[in-house]
Amino acid sequence: MAADSNAARPDDRSPRLLVRALRIALPALLGVCLLWLGMPRVMGAFALLPGDPYLEAEPGVLEAAQIEALLRSRERAARYFDAPAIGAEIGQAELYAAESAPADSPERRRHVDRAVEAFRRGLAADPRDTFAWARLAYALFLRDGVGAAAVDAWRMSILTAPSESRLVLWRAEFGAAGLRQLDRQDQQRVAQQMRYAWRSDRAGLTRMAKARGLQLVLRRVLSAEPDAAELNWWFSRPEDG
Repeated sequence: MAADSNAARPDDRSPRLLVRALRIALPALLGVCLLWLGMPRVMGAFALLPGDPYLEAEPGVLEAAQIEALLRSRERAARYFDAPAIGAEIGQAELYAAESAPADSPERRRHVDRAVEAFRRGLAADPRDTFAWARLAYALFLRDGVGAAAVDAWRMSILTAPSESRLVLWRAEFGAAGLRQLDRQDQQRVAQQMRYAWRSDRAGLTRMAKARGLQLVLRRVLSAEPDAAELNWWFSRPEDG
């Protein structure tokens, strides 16, 4: 009977060995799968690095090689993952390229057209991106002036983040440029952006109003503000002060 019992032991151990092997192999296999699935995002992140230093540059500051590095890095990253921000950043790079090209040149028009397409792709994936709406409005303005499409994009930028401090002055200036072409509701939006800009950038707002001859308009818009009397000082202040 003892011989029979010993003979049965290998069969008893086989299921236990299989369970142990699965416990070791399954986590390793899962890790490999997760690494494989995450690899495109990792590769895309690395592709973005060469252009990152130039993404938030002021217009007209970047050299042609830097603009090219920004644009190519975003195009390479788009091969690995289709994040909405990539479309907006490609559009931004195309705007930089357009602004560096000669005015009224086919090259400038080509970059503006590409910027419009890129912003629209990004916004189709993330319509809440207020900065992309603003940049689309600017690109359309460069191409077509203050037309219906540019005004629509400008309006969407306001609706998605009405008090965004980094955009209120630009929105006020854009609206002021086409004030006579706007309907009453959009004119009220311009006034709203002026009031927000008064709270965040008084120097910029009053400079814009003087440049466009809108001092009286701004006085009316801000008449209900508790510190509206300060407009007299801001309007009389030297530009370099």
